[in-house]
Amino acid sequence: NLLLLARLDDALTVLLAAGIRPVALKGVDVLNRLYPSFDSRSLDDIDLLVPLRQRDLAIASLERAGFTAPAGDARTHWLRSSFEMPLTSPGPVGVAFEIHWSLGQARRYRIDAAELIERAVPFEVGGRSILRLDEHDAVAHLLVHHVQHFFDRRLKWVLEIGLRATTPGFSWALVAARLAA
Repeated sequence: NLLLLARLDDALTVLLAAGIRPVALKGVDVLNRLYPSFDSRSLDDIDLLVPLRQRDLAIASLERAGFTAPAGDARTHWLRSSFEMPLTSPGPVGVAFEIHWSLGQARRYRIDAAELIERAVPFEVGGRSILRLDEHDAVAHLLVHHVQHFFDRRLKWVLEIGLRATTPGFSWALVAARLAA
């Protein structure tokens, strides 16, 4: 986790300098909020959501800072067929990053990322102000994410749904409404 958090700090320096305030997804969001210590939950990668209009700037800014993304046909595939771009951080041990511009897949289900970002709440990571999904959007995202990864489900995602559901003001009815929308 220390290595991933250090590379996250590098990425946030780049993104914030470019005027991009990302939304922390999954592990980055919950690591220090819902767990007793930073090593209570493993991070596999870093997931950040940016507005579609800032997608290309985010990717280009990170690439200028030494992050690597797919090139050629593979890059075209990610841009046309997905909702995220995988990147690897610079350094002797690369860390996997995913820059998301949506959380849905146009042919399977549509998610209005602009609405998610509009409802996102301020969040501090390493003394920097970014955003995180509100609890209802985060639970809806985890449920959809669990379905997307039907061959690679993680118990930690299920546990985090339960942890989020215990936060003050949480409503399963609101999650159901957000999923229906």
